[in-house]
Amino acid sequence: MTRTILLVMIVGAALAAGCADNEVTFYVEHMKVQAAPPECTSTTGDAPAHEGYLDLAFGQGFAGWYQVTNKAMVRDQTENLRAETDGIFVEGMEVYVETADGAIVGTSDQNNFFQYALYIEPESSDIVFGNALPETVVRELATQFNCKLLEDYTYDDYMKIVFLGQQSQQVIQQVSEEISSRSFGSVYSVIRFLGHTNGGTEVQTPEYPFMLSLCCNCLIDWGNCMEPCSAFCQEPEQDKMCISGVADGLSPDNKFDCRNLTSSPSQTWPDDTIDGGVGSCATCEAVQ
Repeated sequence: MTRTILLVMIVGAALAAGCADNEVTFYVEHMKVQAAPPECTSTTGDAPAHEGYLDLAFGQGFAGWYQVTNKAMVRDQTENLRAETDGIFVEGMEVYVETADGAIVGTSDQNNFFQYALYIEPESSDIVFGNALPETVVRELATQFNCKLLEDYTYDDYMKIVFLGQQSQQVIQQVSEEISSRSFGSVYSVIRFLGHTNGGTEVQTPEYPFMLSLCCNCLIDWGNCMEPCSAFCQEPEQDKMCISGVADGLSPDNKFDCRNLTSSPSQTWPDDTIDGGVGSCATCEAVQ
């Protein structure tokens, strides 16, 4: 928390000083809260986000909506403005990830630079969608923290989860650990946008830090996949995230329904409690 406050103060001081002498006119104001389905869009009127949560199990990058501002005055309003103080063409974004102790995560390669083609008028702001944490870094972190990716689950893995109570103690312990919710602290996504003015002058925003809390399975609800009638036969709840594995906070309203992974109405399974010894979605309906 201390680090976050210091970073904000540093950036804030830079902006304040820049605005006073007309030096810093191109900057990131904040990241917006995650957009909601089905529109999955953000506007300048939406609330700012204070931190984000990233579930490494999804193996996807953290992306968000940044409010980027061009505070340059329109040139015809004064005779004393420099030639570069007008509209800005945003052409790219650079990003790196830093731990709380200052260590850089991942490498500075082509996956950490993203191209854009956006124009911001003088004295205005716009929303720029950007990748705050590249997928390559997410997968590196998942390996580091031993967080199993959802894409690596097999049919046998799902069957062990659904029939967990029938497994050996060793398997129960292994599976319980794999699907348990774990937290790994925070990292900082540090980004800046680059571009040029109408006059051809190259410009870039000051670096903008955003805190991301890392976890594994914290945004997945495995509770609906612990017995076959629910896991295989019930329709999953509608996805509540525009970007899978990304949220502004930990809430039941943000979680991904595991039945999106297991739902299979044609699935059958051994069941000694019914005639024929084979369970199915039809037998589940009969019981209901």
